[in-house]
Amino acid sequence: MAGTIVADDLQHSTAGSVGTEYVVEGSAKHWAEFSQQGVQALDDSFNCSTITDGGLGITNLFFSSSMASGNYSAQCTHSDNQMNTAALSKTTSSYRADARNDAGTFGDKGNYGTVVHGDLA
Repeated sequence: MAGTIVADDLQHSTAGSVGTEYVVEGSAKHWAEFSQQGVQALDDSFNCSTITDGGLGITNLFFSSSMASGNYSAQCTHSDNQMNTAALSKTTSSYRADARNDAGTFGDKGNYGTVVHGDLA
């Protein structure tokens, strides 16, 4: 059975209410947890069809459902404080997650996480 719910606000009995535009616009549209070490593979994800190894310290992530444009916000993090992260080469269907140290040297990292906020196509 398929259906549609139309609502402008969601209300909780004691915690107040929020407009549905904040739920739709403010929710993460993609996230992924993976390791760059060894054979790169997803540990868990949402709206991520696959990842590929782009070389030392580089992972390419592909969306299951495309973004509306490449102007979304993508954040990357991992467990090593000595390495910097960046989300680059953003398109509607994918982006690249990099890990490198302050000198710019790439390195594979474990416990890598990414999240994307923006509009789906």
